[in-house]
Amino acid sequence: MRMVKLGDVAKINPRAARLPADTQVSFVGMAQLDAVNAKAIPLDERNYADVSKGYTQFRDGDILVAKITPCWENGKVGIADLNQEFGYGSTEFHVIRPGQELNERYLLHYLRQDYIRASGELKMTGSGGQRRVPVEFFSNMLVPLPSLDEQRRIAAILDKADAIRAKRRQVLADLDALKASLFNSMFQVKEYPSSCLNDVSLGRGEYGATVASTEISEDLPRYVRITDIREDGTLSDEARGPAGEYSEWRRYLLNEGDILFARSGATVGKTFRYRTSDGPCVYAGYLIRFVPNPELIDSDFLYAYTRTSKYRGWVAARQNVVAQPNINAKQYGSELMIPLPPMEEQKEFARRTKIIDRVIASAKHSFERDTELFASLQSRAFKGEL
Repeated sequence: MRMVKLGDVAKINPRAARLPADTQVSFVGMAQLDAVNAKAIPLDERNYADVSKGYTQFRDGDILVAKITPCWENGKVGIADLNQEFGYGSTEFHVIRPGQELNERYLLHYLRQDYIRASGELKMTGSGGQRRVPVEFFSNMLVPLPSLDEQRRIAAILDKADAIRAKRRQVLADLDALKASLFNSMFQVKEYPSSCLNDVSLGRGEYGATVASTEISEDLPRYVRITDIREDGTLSDEARGPAGEYSEWRRYLLNEGDILFARSGATVGKTFRYRTSDGPCVYAGYLIRFVPNPELIDSDFLYAYTRTSKYRGWVAARQNVVAQPNINAKQYGSELMIPLPPMEEQKEFARRTKIIDRVIASAKHSFERDTELFASLQSRAFKGEL
């Protein structure tokens, strides 16, 4: 199969077109670039004059790629699905506009491969949390280029396989929503006495470990970062172990039922309940651990409370916005009030959620098999074996 440089068959970050000042354009922020659905849907419509400076221009059907960490690592790649011909958005987007020889959905599937993501990470420039994938990575990227008909055939097969994954993913989302609905039906209709988080915890909130670098190792516990925690409360598949000897991290090892709270940044307020099935884990410095007192509160109940709208409202009201949102351990411990239903009601909730969790585990297993099949189809497709 013929291999070509992407820069020879597509425009990378094409020059912006000049438009009349009152032209309506679609606006897409980084949050609107959905890695799961590989699509960028507009946040709203704006006047060209309001966004022509300080933002990136693209067109409907262009491929948007997040170039900054951690968005690149999280797979933020998608096709711009706009309401207008032109769109504007984050300066952290690379824009790729396929030429006449290249089908946009074929290219989209090519760019979403795990090995492309890993290769881009190796090419990133900059330091700390501001590393970016350079434009040269895309310009010089070699892409297999069969005929347009063959590209469309491959894209159609991968689209169908991805659609199956999307349906399975929706089932998982519905099951997660069922747990929230169960909590609301059992507890939101009643008034209960409440206590601050410190009073229902063993000790006070403890900050995690901060390390200069991390490395993957089977001999070290997993180092859980904020970005590793998915919205559904599970951990991502990319495990990293902390640099250093295992003994240095014993004080940060998580135990069954520990609850982690994110303390700063865009994810402030995010929570995670640790289970031993996640394997040995330590937690990062931007997370705070609280250990529920089993005589006063069930950890499943406490975690479920942190996923309610009431908790999210509490977080929104207490963000101290200076350089970035922040809620420290003292604030969590002394200001976050937790309702305390009778322990038998908490235990009944935990029993019911465990039934749902078993169904979720089965659905996740099916989703993982679908994902393995999709990855296999991707690999074969771009080797000319599909």
